[in-house]
Amino acid sequence: MTRAEYRKHKLNNFNKWYLIRFAQFFAYFTALVVITLLWFYILIGATNQHYEKVQLIQTNQFVGER
Repeated sequence: MTRAEYRKHKLNNFNKWYLIRFAQFFAYFTALVVITLLWFYILIGATNQHYEKVQLIQTNQFVGER
């Protein structure tokens, strides 16, 4: 293999692995963002549910757990 062929092969191999690593990083980052957003939605929902329960208790409309 000549020096030029070796450099071309090395560049192609680098480009292939660079794209693979970029895709992996993008996938992990996207998964992290989605999981974080879902966690925030769950926390906000629980906070709103607790706030409504507190409001019912303060107005004496809370009938207890069913």
